[in-house]
Amino acid sequence: MNKISNPFYNNYLFSEEDIERALIRKWQYPLLWLLPTYVQLAEGYVFHFKIFQGKYYLMKIEESDHAKK
Repeated sequence: MNKISNPFYNNYLFSEEDIERALIRKWQYPLLWLLPTYVQLAEGYVFHFKIFQGKYYLMKIEESDHAKK
């Protein structure tokens, strides 16, 4: 039986490298705290993120007031 025909096969969207790259290290928190926070509105949510050394760090996600109505 191949992986595609097995319904119990875990086909993850992100690899271990992607998860490792997305984690925020303890030494990065003070640096990220000093950086400006950018806000993006999309799909009924408000995304708060910071940019450090060309990487985007997602800090917080909120549901927008317009989506709640």
